[in-house]
Amino acid sequence: MSNYLTSEDPPRQASPDPEHLKIQRIEVEFAIPVYVPLGFQRELDGLLSALTRLKVNQPKDGVHWVAGVGAKMDWSQRDARLLGKVPADDAPLSGEPTFDDSVLSFETCAREAYPKERT
Repeated sequence: MSNYLTSEDPPRQASPDPEHLKIQRIEVEFAIPVYVPLGFQRELDGLLSALTRLKVNQPKDGVHWVAGVGAKMDWSQRDARLLGKVPADDAPLSGEPTFDDSVLSFETCAREAYPKERT
């Protein structure tokens, strides 16, 4: 069974085009706070979902999808390490996560496909 949480770059269902940009995050920092209508949030989700569904972005024998949308979660150092994330410099050693409502966060997940999901 593949472990996509610890796999830095798993084999893919298709090869990338040489002109494809290989990234792990998209960041946008607005000069002033912006208001995001729900329709725009849905469109962003749709674009990111379409991006993850491309065969070049699907693990071989696995699935990859947008799994979480909402305020950015700030994890404790222990939880961040457990989840394979980099903790913030000022993160507490342990405790419940906090939420940064000023950041709209999208997160994806990947896992091995169930037999019925395999193509």
